[in-house]
Amino acid sequence: LSPFSINLLALMSMLGLVLVSVSIGISDFSWANIWQGQDNSLQLLMTSRLPRTLAIVLTGASVAVAGMTMQVVLKNRFVEPSMIGTTQSAALGILLASLLLPQISTFFKMGISTAFALVGMLIFMRLIRRLALFWQRFNFIFELIIPAQALWTAINIIGFLLRR
Repeated sequence: LSPFSINLLALMSMLGLVLVSVSIGISDFSWANIWQGQDNSLQLLMTSRLPRTLAIVLTGASVAVAGMTMQVVLKNRFVEPSMIGTTQSAALGILLASLLLPQISTFFKMGISTAFALVGMLIFMRLIRRLALFWQRFNFIFELIIPAQALWTAINIIGFLLRR
């Protein structure tokens, strides 16, 4: 498939999922009632279902852009937020905000969590920079670790088999 076909298929899938998301909810909703002007389906669509679905789509797009940015900055196409401590830092921020400042609103707790996530990511990036310099100087040590681990595993297996 060409890139255009893949993008078109992805767009059509997303639009289908948006329609499903708008249709699903706890209150009764009918597309036919919207077109006929009956019931409060239009009000339900505009005040609940559509904002929820748009928030989901925008959140997904934001996470995708943030992930791509991290991959470009760290020059690693397999990196994700949970690998570099961003998720854990955000969880620590929300935990500390909830424990130390329980009276503040959820909005401020989210702000504290976001700040913790950014600081955690910056700390990780500084550590990676220092580790890269260390790796260049002491590369031979790291090249010995894997063969030593393989030898140790082989010795353990032989020892286990001899005990039987």
